[in-house]
Order: sequence, then structure tokens, then C-alpha cells
Amino acid sequence: MSNPFKISYCLSIKQVSASPDEPNQFTESELADIQFMGVKTISILCDYDETWILNQPGILQQLRTLWEAPEYHQGVQVSNGRLDVQAWKEPQMIAKLLLIYYKRNPDDTSLLFSLLFAFCGKSISQYQVSQ
Repeated sequence: MSNPFKISYCLSIKQVSASPDEPNQFTESELADIQFMGVKTISILCDYDETWILNQPGILQQLRTLWEAPEYHQGVQVSNGRLDVQAWKEPQMIAKLLLIYYKRNPDDTSLLFSLLFAFCGKSISQYQVSQ
């Protein structure tokens, strides 16, 4: 199985690289790609085994922190005057992953309220779950 610490690092790459102590070695585009690949990896793992994410509290916390960050949703709206595939696909995957967790933990109502961010943007149809 994949190393959850490496995946967690991919999710927090933008926060780590924003540290004033270290010079940034990646461009903003590269940071977004690394973060996207981390989310995509988790999504693929959960496609094969939904219970995998339930045993990864660090990754769940990183996903939740990423989702609840106001700058994350502001950046998703429009990037350089256009909305690219990665910008709308990543939040869709994160919302799906958090919903997998919520289905097994329905008492976590604060998560449900934070998922309402999905319906505050212009493209709410992207969050529609196809059966």
C-alpha cells in the first residue's frame, strides 16, 4: 500500500513551501500539480477500497484543512482568467473523499457544513454524484 506520509506531504505542499524559512523550489503551477497528484492518488486508492481513507486520520485532516482553507476555494473559482480541468476536478475529488468519510461518521456534522462550500461557486454541477 502507498506511504500515507508521502501523500500527506503532497496535500500540504503549498503550506510547506509558503514557509519563509525555506526558499521556494517549485513554481506555483508545479505546486498545484503535486497537490493534484496527491488528491488523485487518494481518489484512486478509495476507488478500490473505500475503507482505506478511514484508517488514515492524517490524510483526512489534510484534506479537511485543504478544503476549509478560504484561499483554496478562491483559487478554484478562476485561475488566470479561465477555469482549467485540474481546478474543478480536484475539489470534486476532495468533496467525494470527504463524503466517503462522512457516510461512515454521520455524527461529524461540522464536516457536512464545511462541504457546503461546494455549492457556493459557479459550477455546482461538477459536484453532482453520478450513480
